[in-house]
Amino acid sequence: PSTIGALNHSSRSTSPPRIKLAASLPPPSTSTRCTPSAASCNSASDASTPPAPRGTTTTRAPADCRPARRSNSESSAPITSSGVDTSAAGSSVAAAGFAAGEGYVLIGPRSAYGPAREWFPGRFAEAGRAFVANGLRVVVSGTASETESCAAVASAVGSSAVSLAGRTSLPALVALAAGARLALCNDSGLAHLAAATGSPTIQIYGSAASGWTAARGPHVRILHRAPVCSPCWRQRCVSGTRCLDAVTVAWVVQQANSLLAEVA
Repeated sequence: PSTIGALNHSSRSTSPPRIKLAASLPPPSTSTRCTPSAASCNSASDASTPPAPRGTTTTRAPADCRPARRSNSESSAPITSSGVDTSAAGSSVAAAGFAAGEGYVLIGPRSAYGPAREWFPGRFAEAGRAFVANGLRVVVSGTASETESCAAVASAVGSSAVSLAGRTSLPALVALAAGARLALCNDSGLAHLAAATGSPTIQIYGSAASGWTAARGPHVRILHRAPVCSPCWRQRCVSGTRCLDAVTVAWVVQQANSLLAEVA
């Protein structure tokens, strides 16, 4: 297949490329997808799928496994781009040395709630390097208070990554999310924003309950392997963040490939 860098909005009709890890790890052997008829987010999607371990979830559409109190009439259509400061977004990536139309992945490695909802910086960086190796650039996003940690992730990815933490207005951030080939985020506001724009979004869950608060949009994957202590709703883990440790880079890459194929 063609390189992933060739994938852009004007050529999504072509077969999507596959992202590969330099040192491939086996992806999780079992996963499950929520469906409207599933009794819970831990139900297998069909009879041919072996039962997943308790707490294992990979969801295509979080709206399908939301609690009953959230009506099915609630739309998950992308937000409109009216009034979005696309020029500011373009200026931001251009100032970072990106060519016009160059594909990028938007990474949000932080969560304002606390570290119990933050996947590990080293794994974000490893995933970023996998994207770069296949022709995509990386934009790391965060707030002004997260500038240092976001810059560290961008630096670990390499010269094809840039941190715009604290340097974008909200309208520009919306435009950045809408223009991304993929967004990779924690359980954070950025994940909800990216999903709402319609961009393919991967949201990694830690201490919260993905069945209640997952991002909603047309192209979303929720990666959550909940241990027996989940959800604890803690800001800081007291038992080793097993929920976050269970999310491997290989699993993220696997789901990125699936999303890119879905929107091709």
